[in-house]
Amino acid sequence: MSKMSVILKGLVDRTEEGKLTWTSSVSSDEFITSVDTISVVVKSIENILGEMHRLEIQDDKGLTVEVLQTPDRTDPIKRDSDATPEQSQELKRLFVLARRSALDTDSTLEKLANSLSNF
Repeated sequence: MSKMSVILKGLVDRTEEGKLTWTSSVSSDEFITSVDTISVVVKSIENILGEMHRLEIQDDKGLTVEVLQTPDRTDPIKRDSDATPEQSQELKRLFVLARRSALDTDSTLEKLANSLSNF
């Protein structure tokens, strides 16, 4: 398993366990967390064929040191940063988990369910 696959799996697992908390960035489809002094950004990018996902690893100076993204189906050129099909699925899953964490979706849904029960 490649380093990026291990990192991606770790990010998904720790987010599912609630050990990683994500925050929203200034962009509506971009979420950030930190592990020690390393920042991790996951974002959604729209193109004409749908949604792509991108993971950026930033060092302690805020410089992007590695990128993993779902392949752009509009571009026939394979890039080193292109995710495998399995990684692409995990990237999508991480984005959804990060979004739910940053927006505190579970709490909002619980409040709504309680309000509707008492309505």
